[in-house]
Amino acid sequence: MTADQELCTAFLEAMKQGKRPDGGFQDGAVVDLLAPSAPPRLYLVGDVHARAARIHEVFRHANLHQQLAQKQAVVVFLGDLFHREEYERAGEMDSSLDTFRLMMSLKVAYPRHFYVLLGNHEFTRTLRCKHGYFQGILFGKALERAGLRSTYEAFVRESPLVVIHPQAVGVHAAPSRSLGNLDQLKEVPVADLEQSSLHPAVIELTCDRHIKWSPQAKKAYTDYDVERFLELCGVPQGHLFTGHTPLSRETGWEWTMGPRNTVIFAAGRELGYACVQPQSIQLVRVGRSSEEAQDEILTSQAGGDWHGMRQFQLWESEDEELVQDRLYRFSYQNRPVRIAGAREEPLDIRSYRHLPPAAQNYYGAGYFLLGQEHRSEVLALRRDQRIVLGGFGLCQGVRFFWPEHELALLGQLEDGEFELRPLVAGLRLQRI
Repeated sequence: MTADQELCTAFLEAMKQGKRPDGGFQDGAVVDLLAPSAPPRLYLVGDVHARAARIHEVFRHANLHQQLAQKQAVVVFLGDLFHREEYERAGEMDSSLDTFRLMMSLKVAYPRHFYVLLGNHEFTRTLRCKHGYFQGILFGKALERAGLRSTYEAFVRESPLVVIHPQAVGVHAAPSRSLGNLDQLKEVPVADLEQSSLHPAVIELTCDRHIKWSPQAKKAYTDYDVERFLELCGVPQGHLFTGHTPLSRETGWEWTMGPRNTVIFAAGRELGYACVQPQSIQLVRVGRSSEEAQDEILTSQAGGDWHGMRQFQLWESEDEELVQDRLYRFSYQNRPVRIAGAREEPLDIRSYRHLPPAAQNYYGAGYFLLGQEHRSEVLALRRDQRIVLGGFGLCQGVRFFWPEHELALLGQLEDGEFELRPLVAGLRLQRI
């Protein structure tokens, strides 16, 4: 028997052990952590997209091997484990096979405390295309060549779609709007089939998007749908976590979709995970990859106080140098704010009313990032949009003459409320 055959045999037994009749927490299509016997902590990880190193990083950062071995936590991945997203690697399937083998080994090691929800990229017959590649078809052929196809089909058939914790619910893409109660959710049939043959709830849970980001209104959900789905799951005061819809792969890993809905993603430049406990939810940032080696995470060393679900520090003193990799929040307070130490020419955050007169005649209302005025280095700062300071990015048609390395992540949260994460030492914020 080969190593893959031994792994597959052990994996199929582990899938069985993860079911409720054998002492696990999976009840049909649901990982049900509402039972008193369930561990108190749930770790949720967003889309990995065949970056197996990200799985190792999360396990190391959260000390998950020890927690799982001692049955102190449950770890759930929110789907889309497979298929690289980069243009030059979208058709390559070896990394997806490696990720599948790693996932099987983790399930074998922790059969009752490790689960993977299905996402749209877990289905191999739905004819979805990325960068010109039908990745499901290519993955199916790679599985066949490796002798893993039958095991993979069993994995899809036996995998859950939803995890329910007293504080949170996790799905890959969206709440289901076609189901009437929890029993119907648990009984949703799943198989690796063409999309036309899938149960409507499977399509909703693995493919739909929030109405703010969906190109098709019929496949969109609203904040009301989130509330209804949380009630259906028995946690009306809970929070819904999804993957599937990253707003930026360069500058973030978690985004607020609605008052009770957050997207998390693990395949971009930033990496983090959600830790759900009986009385709190924490969004934990692991770190950021470099431009040159995007599979390697530069682990965050900065600390800070927890506020809600995000970790940050209020900026108060102009005398202190900003700590590298710490998240700072600050308000405009009717005075421009300068980011000093970034380059020879400073970068200023200015309200429309504090732009030079010539610029006021050209730019609309709002907040802007100004560099060298004679080179028209002016960038509109959008709400809930983070940008990378540094590198060679082209921003809305205006090229900033950045240094050759990334300096910081900057974003506007609300009107006049900002946050900055220095990526290098030596930065300061100053009011001018």
